[in-house]
Amino acid sequence: MTKEQFTKDFKLQWIAVRNLAVVWTEAQRPYQEWWAKQIADDFDPDKFDPVKVTLPNGNGIYHICEGQHRTRAVEILWGANEQVPCLVAEESDPARAAEIFLGTNTNRNTVNKIAKFKVAVTATRKDEVAIDRIVRHNGYRVEGSHAANTICAVEALKFAFNKGPKTLDQTLRVLRDTWSGDAAAVSSTLLKGYATFICEYSSDIDFARLQSVLAKKYTPGKLAMDAKGVKETLGITTTAAVVHLLLKTYNHGNRNPLKRKGTKE
Repeated sequence: MTKEQFTKDFKLQWIAVRNLAVVWTEAQRPYQEWWAKQIADDFDPDKFDPVKVTLPNGNGIYHICEGQHRTRAVEILWGANEQVPCLVAEESDPARAAEIFLGTNTNRNTVNKIAKFKVAVTATRKDEVAIDRIVRHNGYRVEGSHAANTICAVEALKFAFNKGPKTLDQTLRVLRDTWSGDAAAVSSTLLKGYATFICEYSSDIDFARLQSVLAKKYTPGKLAMDAKGVKETLGITTTAAVVHLLLKTYNHGNRNPLKRKGTKE
């Protein structure tokens, strides 16, 4: 970004803390009081970066795109009437606010992957929106918990999506139908393993059989545990180990076994 672009996109203003807030929570990471207190404890005004905000709403409140914890630290130390330097973007919608947040969070307290994914959805980023749609279509939601029908393995979702939207959809569907309600079924290990297996064999897989034989032999936890053993024994990746077990289990007693590409009948 050039100096001209920067001054065009943002205007520096001093704004009272009482007029700053996260108006659109979906466009920000979750607030953490402990982090604000730590900033307050170690506060150095010479190191205070301007807070990035968008235009005020009808109540005169500026949405904080980036800097909610620094703002709160100032409030802890000097109260809500204290003013802080702000860079005001000529924007007034949550999607743009989310995009500003995503684009300016380097050298800050680490933003966890789930929060970043959710903000990316709000920012209408193409891949994240598509992934979120597929996840919800299959009865799940992305959350940082292990409750039923939630997925926290964001990187695994992206891994599967990169093999094709259809692969992600089929992966979630078969895991849901095999171990419905078990959060362990959509762990990173199983998501990556199933996605790789489905990507390679999807045109030949009998999904009803895949669901049936895996449900009879494994729980999600046992499959992940056995994959770990295969990984150590064969010296392969965990994902390759899951694929190995899926292929072995699926083919056992099957008159039409799946064949790896390039192998002879």
